[in-house]
Amino acid sequence: MSLKGISPLISIVLLVALAVAVGAIVSTWLFGFTRKQTSTVGERAEEDILCSYASLLLSNVEYCNGRITGQIENTGDVSLLIKKLVVVYSNGSTQERGLCLVGSEVKACSTPNLTLAPRDLIVFNLSASQNILKLRVTSNCSSAYSDVSSEDILSC
Repeated sequence: MSLKGISPLISIVLLVALAVAVGAIVSTWLFGFTRKQTSTVGERAEEDILCSYASLLLSNVEYCNGRITGQIENTGDVSLLIKKLVVVYSNGSTQERGLCLVGSEVKACSTPNLTLAPRDLIVFNLSASQNILKLRVTSNCSSAYSDVSSEDILSC
């Protein structure tokens, strides 16, 4: 009894069918991947363009009796979500606080909701330890932040 292999014509048809199937799978994946990447790049570009019109100013900062007070002003042309106030101490430790508007008062919170429209100014008054090296306020736009160093922080 002798075994016979498949004919060359059938093997070629099977190879072509396999190549077409693999090509279809790869092209479907590639189409979806390209669409997702294009969308992501577009969203980031839109955010970067919007954020190019954003800026913050941290001013009139004073430390007195365990409290740090100051003003945060949106000096840009777009509304900003104020994400956090970062206090850097001279011993290297940091303290980050989300900022929320409760009534007309700015308070520390875990989920920030403080939004400043263009040209809005808000006053904060939060507890802090002594020996502050730097103070930074950040926003939803990574390029929109403001720093104040210890030399610019007044004492009572």
